[in-house]
Amino acid sequence: MASFSFPLPGASSESTAHHRHRTSLEQVLDFTAPPLTPAEQVQADSIFNQLIAHCEPIQRSKPYKRVTLVRLTYEHCRSKNVFLQQIFTYFDGLPDQSQGQKPTFEHGLSKFLGFSSQTILERKREAEMMMDSFAEYLFDNFFLPIDLVKAVGTKTPQPTPASLSAPPIENVVGTPARLSTLRRDCLARDHNRCVVTRAFNLDEAIEREKQDPSNFKDDDGVPLEHEEFALLEVAHIIPHSIMSATTVDGKPQLNESKKTALSILNMFNPGIIHLIEGPNVDRPSNALTLTTEAHSFFGRFDMYFESMDDYSADSRHTYTIRSFNRLSSRQFRLPVTRTLLLSPNHTIDPPSPELLALHRSIAIILHLSAAGQYIEKIIDERDQLWARNDGSTELGHIVSLVHCLIDVAGAGDLPSSSGSTEYLVLQKLNGF
Repeated sequence: MASFSFPLPGASSESTAHHRHRTSLEQVLDFTAPPLTPAEQVQADSIFNQLIAHCEPIQRSKPYKRVTLVRLTYEHCRSKNVFLQQIFTYFDGLPDQSQGQKPTFEHGLSKFLGFSSQTILERKREAEMMMDSFAEYLFDNFFLPIDLVKAVGTKTPQPTPASLSAPPIENVVGTPARLSTLRRDCLARDHNRCVVTRAFNLDEAIEREKQDPSNFKDDDGVPLEHEEFALLEVAHIIPHSIMSATTVDGKPQLNESKKTALSILNMFNPGIIHLIEGPNVDRPSNALTLTTEAHSFFGRFDMYFESMDDYSADSRHTYTIRSFNRLSSRQFRLPVTRTLLLSPNHTIDPPSPELLALHRSIAIILHLSAAGQYIEKIIDERDQLWARNDGSTELGHIVSLVHCLIDVAGAGDLPSSSGSTEYLVLQKLNGF
């Protein structure tokens, strides 16, 4: 598989006006590539669609639908410009294509000028190989890492008294103090209710019932006597794994795996990185209040929020909540439409529409391409890694899973006992 660090087009004028100073991670990434001209984008879009039209109907469905994953990623990217630059530069940079030269968009695009159903068989096979390779690039560097929460626990860690008493570590993603503040703010903003089920916070109900047994009420003054209660948790919209980075002398340091993941993230929504970098990943705009059960489905990208915003005042922060999972659809009576509650005086940021849209895109791509099922298979087979010798174990991607845990999810969460990092990761995957 080829590996690249792409120079990316700068933010649009609208984004630049809104964010005059680039964030620290954006400074680390290379945003120097000029955007495509309108004519270049039209031509690249036409050629890309011709390649998809040829490759998708004849793709193999196992282990997942690679060409479908590429097509869906393109459809869900807000910046078609960035995607097209990446894919054709990637095509030019494959080992048997680059001939030692720096890969370029122009040269990669030129390989497929005039591609059609009448193209010679050799060129068609070349297109199929390149499309599969780019799908693997997206899968290994973005969809597998961001879905690793399935492997190490789908849910945001909940603060405990013991964790809160630990010495604080500044600017570390997911520190107990930050998570405690996040939980407090989300519960206040969401009126102590799950945004999906509307169940009231059981812990808070117990405390209020102690204070006024005969007339305890919710945050809006409504009696709670006949309400449904549940244990509530804070759930990150975009998980920590995609944003973890080491810091040296106060500056973020990104390995190539992380740079690649963030360059792909930038395709979905240029400028979105600033919403979840550093401490921002633990802000209320990247979190929801959910029951334990809803958190599990949401964290696995089996549940998503579809915006109903039609630019009217009544539809702001209104979403239809859907699921691809039949059990969760039945349990939570989905689809259901909810208008998210806001904090008094709007002092706490609501969940970000941009981040919920990104979560939705990832959920749809993982499901319709069957990449999500494949990741589940990889994770399930970790328990059989040493037992099977028939060659059917997805060993290559299990190894990728290990390295993703090291490079993307971060090895800092691993035990500090002796032994190789890979072995420690496998121990963690196996629940040791």
